[in-house]
Amino acid sequence: METIKVLVVDDSSFARSLICETLSADSHIRIVGEAKDGRSAVELSMALKPDLITMDLTMPDMDGLEAIRQIMHRCPTPILVITSKADAQSGFSAIAAGALEIFDKANIANTNYDSLLYKVRFLANVKVIRHLQSFGITHLQNTSLPHASMVEVVGIASSTGGPKALSLLLSSLPSGFDRPIFIAQHIGKQFDQGLATFLQRTTQKNVVLAEDGMKISRTVVYIAPAGTHLTIKDNTIVLTLRKPQDIYV
Repeated sequence: METIKVLVVDDSSFARSLICETLSADSHIRIVGEAKDGRSAVELSMALKPDLITMDLTMPDMDGLEAIRQIMHRCPTPILVITSKADAQSGFSAIAAGALEIFDKANIANTNYDSLLYKVRFLANVKVIRHLQSFGITHLQNTSLPHASMVEVVGIASSTGGPKALSLLLSSLPSGFDRPIFIAQHIGKQFDQGLATFLQRTTQKNVVLAEDGMKISRTVVYIAPAGTHLTIKDNTIVLTLRKPQDIYV
């Protein structure tokens, strides 16, 4: 396995140290630089050409969102946003700007190291593209869906990199597609409502966070709340809590 070069961006020296210490536990990950603001992050990304950037959002001089926009325009690089619950909605704006994934900063303090290491290893190999100054979500070609009349419901399961992929997929559905869509995205509880809001804003679909007992409508996209299983009975959503031993969300 080749060494993964990582640039760590956060205005907090403590957070940078914690992230660096966590990532350095993997012998295949090397920290090539640190930045305490967005402007430095843009400069270092161009100079160091890292394989991945971890990005905070709330920083002085230039915030993380603007830094992501500039990086994805000048030197496209896989970006993992590491942020707090308070910045959840900004995190999804960062995905629209080109970031690949959001990670809850609290999980690092809670010694949830394996999850962060997995995301870094996975996302570092994702091929990203240059974003033009509009910084919008790139839409896939809108093509007809074979045998659409035979489809009753659509179920989608997604994990790392899912939010952006979901936005692209939903945006590319044929016009007039009127089947209910159910999505199970592996995501922290503090981010599930933000995901629904993000997808509604970027796809122009009616996207909601599913609730137990909710009646199903043909034109709605339902997001399973984090930590739940979503099933359907008598045209009604049934939510059950996920058990620790369960593999899927």
